[in-house]
Amino acid sequence: MLCAVSGGLDSMVLAHILLELKYEPTVAHFNFGLREEASDLDEELVKNWAHKNDVAFFRKAVSKDHFVGKSIQDEARNLRYDWFHELAIQQNIKAIALAHHADDQIETIFLQMFRGTGLAGMRGMLPKKSFLIRPLLFAHKHDLKAFAEEKNVPWREDTSNEKTDYKRNKIRHLLIPLVQEISPGFENVILRNAERISLHEEVSIAHFFQLEKEFLERNSAENQEFSWGRIKASLSGRFFWMEFLRAHQFNFSILDEIWDAEFSSECRQWTNSSGQIIEIKADSLLFWFKPFAFNRISISGPGVYQIEENRYLEIKLIENKSVDSFINSPNEIFVDFLKINFPCKIIPWEAGDYVATLGLKGKNKKVSNLLTDRKLSLEAKKRVLKLEDSNGKIVWLLGIEDSFKFKIGKETRKIARLFISEAAGS
Repeated sequence: MLCAVSGGLDSMVLAHILLELKYEPTVAHFNFGLREEASDLDEELVKNWAHKNDVAFFRKAVSKDHFVGKSIQDEARNLRYDWFHELAIQQNIKAIALAHHADDQIETIFLQMFRGTGLAGMRGMLPKKSFLIRPLLFAHKHDLKAFAEEKNVPWREDTSNEKTDYKRNKIRHLLIPLVQEISPGFENVILRNAERISLHEEVSIAHFFQLEKEFLERNSAENQEFSWGRIKASLSGRFFWMEFLRAHQFNFSILDEIWDAEFSSECRQWTNSSGQIIEIKADSLLFWFKPFAFNRISISGPGVYQIEENRYLEIKLIENKSVDSFINSPNEIFVDFLKINFPCKIIPWEAGDYVATLGLKGKNKKVSNLLTDRKLSLEAKKRVLKLEDSNGKIVWLLGIEDSFKFKIGKETRKIARLFISEAAGS
């Protein structure tokens, strides 16, 4: 396994224990250069220990200047975790061992409480999450120190840990001693509660996924559609909604704003930092997985064209039959091939677009009005694509409406089948 070793007491003890248990750890050390010569001495200690114990050693470093204008703690954490994952993949290692201990756990729980957290924050760090493992969560700092002294494990003190510049250090040096004075032995209470909360979290997660299945109406490559009415009526509806927002990293402040809103035919929309979108329109809750982006596609003639990741347009010439035998549907239309001026293009529709509709016997109708009549949400409207020929005429609003101007008739000499599918050539 990969063992993250800083040179401090905790990680040096972890590396020593892994050796005693007959594991073959690969040591990974990240030198952030924040303490200049002291940082280099930390690296030298870890490297010498690895060499002495015939253990593979990897290091990575950045300069102090890298952190200018950045949150040092957040950036350092991201750097080391990203590198640990990359190194584990390169070395075909299945587990990354971290030296967090019981005192770290207590500090983490306090930090999460102050930030405002759910069950995941209150239960603290997990002993195992994916391929990250924390074997020392059972042990307190004084246990590790006693072990290191007994076994002559070398380590270096990081003097920055004694400062109270960071929230975690303030909790460690100011808050925890005060709480110990008020309630001796509170650490064990917090750790016991964290274990209980972890069990409750497992049940909550299972319940959430069960509710998700119950409320889900439709699932596609682009979005999920839920029954907002059933969510609101359920005793567990508010719990589901809260966890849904958390799971998809939406700002918790919108919980009540959306929950307390009256049912309305008007579409309302909320976006998270990743560009994912929640829409509520009457009884429908739509969740869009990713922002809409589309590049123009040129259509030169019959063939199969990839529109999106899992969406294809096939244009195929077919034998003439009775005109009445061809019936159009949302994903399949039959057109008079010779009326289309190639090359065509597939692009999103635009404001001011018109299409000749069958319902109006060939008269033009504004696309925006047509999509409103179909009761599409704001995001669904934005994602509608049009197949437009070289004369600027809309042949087809894909999956919505085909143009009357390209309708087949008794005079039609070449018929083309236009078909949208989720697999090429299906």
